[in-house]
Amino acid sequence: RIIFAIQAQFEVLTMIAPQRRKCLRAKVAFVFDDAGKLTAPPRIVTSSGNRLFDEAARGALMQFSASGPARLPVPTATRKRSFVLWMRGEE
Repeated sequence: RIIFAIQAQFEVLTMIAPQRRKCLRAKVAFVFDDAGKLTAPPRIVTSSGNRLFDEAARGALMQFSASGPARLPVPTATRKRSFVLWMRGEE
């Protein structure tokens, strides 16, 4: 559920050519609290090599910041609140 919520916020910029977008991947680390809000800004662990793509990945997660409009669905079966997620440009 967490991944689906983040993917719904992730918009890969159309100014990146479609063939290039399919190859891009960025690894992003983030931590959230019991309310489903980020506790700190997300961090790019592995860059895609494209600044615009990396910023789009961070921007998707920033929707879940304290001032952002969205909340992550908090899993009830686990206390894990720290994640590393690969953001992909595949369509």
